[in-house]
Amino acid sequence: MYRTRYCIITAFSLSLSACHYLQPGPLAKRPLEENKTQALLKKAKQDSKTFTTENAQATIKNTFSNAEIYRGNGQVIANTIKPSTKSQRTGEGKYVLNFENAELAEVIRVILTDTLNKNYTLDPKVSGKVSLRTVKALSTEELLTTLEMVLQINNAVLVKSGNAYLIHPATTAVPANTETHLAGAALPAGFQVRIIPLAYVSAKEMLEVLKPLVSPTSLLKIDTVRNLIMVTGTSEQLENIEQTVNMFDVNMLKGLSFGLFPLANVDPETVDKELSQIFGYGEGGPTEDLFKILPIERLNAILVITPQANYLDQIKTWLARLDKSKTGVSGSVHVYKVQHIKAVDLADILNDIFGQTGTSSASSKSTKPSLAPGLKSKTLSNKTDTTPEADNINASHRSSRSSNSAGFPGIGEIHITPDEINNSLIVVASAADYKTVHGVINEIDIMPLQVHIDASILAVNLGDNLEFGLNWKFDDSLGGNYTGVGILGSLALDSATSGFTYLIRKSRDVQAMLKALSEQKDISVLSSPSLMVLNNQEARIQVGDQVPVRTAQSTNTSGDSTNPIQTSSIEMRETGVMLKVTPRVNASGVVIMEIEQSVDTPSKTKTSTIDSPTILKRSINSSVVVDSEETVVLGGLISEEVEDSRTGIPWLMDLPWVGELFSSTQRSKTRNELVVLITPRVVNDQADARAVTRDYKKQLTGIYNELPAMKARQP
Repeated sequence: MYRTRYCIITAFSLSLSACHYLQPGPLAKRPLEENKTQALLKKAKQDSKTFTTENAQATIKNTFSNAEIYRGNGQVIANTIKPSTKSQRTGEGKYVLNFENAELAEVIRVILTDTLNKNYTLDPKVSGKVSLRTVKALSTEELLTTLEMVLQINNAVLVKSGNAYLIHPATTAVPANTETHLAGAALPAGFQVRIIPLAYVSAKEMLEVLKPLVSPTSLLKIDTVRNLIMVTGTSEQLENIEQTVNMFDVNMLKGLSFGLFPLANVDPETVDKELSQIFGYGEGGPTEDLFKILPIERLNAILVITPQANYLDQIKTWLARLDKSKTGVSGSVHVYKVQHIKAVDLADILNDIFGQTGTSSASSKSTKPSLAPGLKSKTLSNKTDTTPEADNINASHRSSRSSNSAGFPGIGEIHITPDEINNSLIVVASAADYKTVHGVINEIDIMPLQVHIDASILAVNLGDNLEFGLNWKFDDSLGGNYTGVGILGSLALDSATSGFTYLIRKSRDVQAMLKALSEQKDISVLSSPSLMVLNNQEARIQVGDQVPVRTAQSTNTSGDSTNPIQTSSIEMRETGVMLKVTPRVNASGVVIMEIEQSVDTPSKTKTSTIDSPTILKRSINSSVVVDSEETVVLGGLISEEVEDSRTGIPWLMDLPWVGELFSSTQRSKTRNELVVLITPRVVNDQADARAVTRDYKKQLTGIYNELPAMKARQP
């Protein structure tokens, strides 16, 4: 039976060995067929060389060759501990303690009096039981330390007072006779105050570190002004605290690593957001405390601060991957939102610089391009002469340069179009060219300066002590507090004298003098405007009436000759006070003002039979240079008016030949002088603007105080 079974198995084995497999063996690895998605991914991976190791290293080397990296030592705590300042053991120990359930007072007496021969005072509230046994003999210093430990267990402290010791209950209050020692000095036994100055870490930060290490009965205070810590405790406690402070009070800047990476194609804000998603250093992220990345728009760079120097290499790699411009087109579209000037003016300036034509749809407007107010001279700007000849030369130069197709040297094709509605610029340029354009924009699109102008237009009645004019009054009253600057144009009247200009360096003096004159009714204020104006812009204020003036008259006699038709042309003329001021602030803060001021006073005509008023015109045109908050006085325009007044007996004074017997004629002469005081004040920023507002409110304090009373009186 066994032989039969063996023969069957043998025959079956031989039949299997005769079979031949056309497919791979059953245990051989067979690759799966790739689907379309996997094929596309594989092809994209082969085609893309952006993130390969060789290309990434080359990109990093080329892109960030000018990166500034400062590697720290990575140490945020001290590696070595300073030696202990506690009193060290001197000589061999010779004291052995052995107490078993002894009274605390007895232990104190044995150690201090019998052994160390020291005087002491024991507070009655201090009591307890002590069991203590020393295996090795103790020295004198170790004996006091052991006593401190025993007292601490029984909630008491040992305080040294001169040559004696005081033993008090341990409380948060510091005894008045507690000794104070500076950190670094020898640390004697006993409860004491330790002052620890800090060199690198703030006292507030060190306070949070020491709070868990200080016993509840110890006092821990900080002085942020002197940056020091004051702590109380026993010598053992103070030694531990001082060692902890020495461990954490290290120069953190030496341990930190810094990297400044300039960007070529992407703005820093965008890169900062992308890095935050990659490394997770945002708020609540896993590496929140390991990174601090600051986008620096002025340098178009990223500043990285980290305690781990190796992180700088990883960030450098990712910056090379992210700092890339859009590909596939010759130029990219960039939108810049103009902040402080008009987009049309900025586009004209840029097109003038880079030599582009026909790119601005609004360039046909008659708007004279100019640099932003307050802008200092830069490399790409040109000084402009103010003479008419220089204006013609500059105009022809601008025209020829705009038609130059070569453009700015080293710059490719750039198209700049202003969006007036959104006050934005649309720039079509490559990333490298846009970086150059953006640098120019940053120098031009700046916050404009403003000038606050206080002006007073006065009419001075020349009489008594002012008969020689306000010029003489200044010489007599102000002494050397003014400087003559120049002579103004003369008044448009035969009786006018030449004008004068004074620069008052102490404006309060002239204000005090004019106030005194106003109290004597020698001065009347025609207008006192106060206004804010942008630098290099005209400020205009006018107060007055429009007066009808007959300019022409015609008579039509073609019809009825007995009743001819007369036609008059009437023109409305502006009268009153008008002031125009154009301030220009240079780089040093000096204000150049172009002033045009006029006072037009209508009166009944006496020089002709035309039924139209005579307008007395007094005007001042001048250009002055003055520092901020100094006062310019323009004056010396004196006019004289003669008026005859006839009085007498009614009816009889009008009789011919004899009327003079019943009347009298008086001739009065009135002389007055027009004076203009202007005080400019340069407003550099919002803080200066708020200061101007506060000063103006102080002048209106009386009005504000009267308003509640006026409302209360209303029914």
